[in-house]
Amino acid sequence: LLTEPSGAPVEGALVTMLDAAGATRATALTRHDGSFHLRGPAAGRYRVLARRLGFAPATSAWVDVGDARPVAVTMRVRWL
Repeated sequence: LLTEPSGAPVEGALVTMLDAAGATRATALTRHDGSFHLRGPAAGRYRVLARRLGFAPATSAWVDVGDARPVAVTMRVRWL
């Protein structure tokens, strides 16, 4: 889930799943409610990078992804 500081959802942001080497593994756009779904290529450790015009880029903490279970990531971006 991607939100701005007020808690409002951020629609239309590009979210990118990055592996430990910084390589892109998946991308998606956030929906009207700020939600997004990324499917990683394999279990592992990833970060999520969020970018949208008018907002500063934001990177999540490391997220451990298993083989089958979804993992929730909540991020806040700030206005530029």
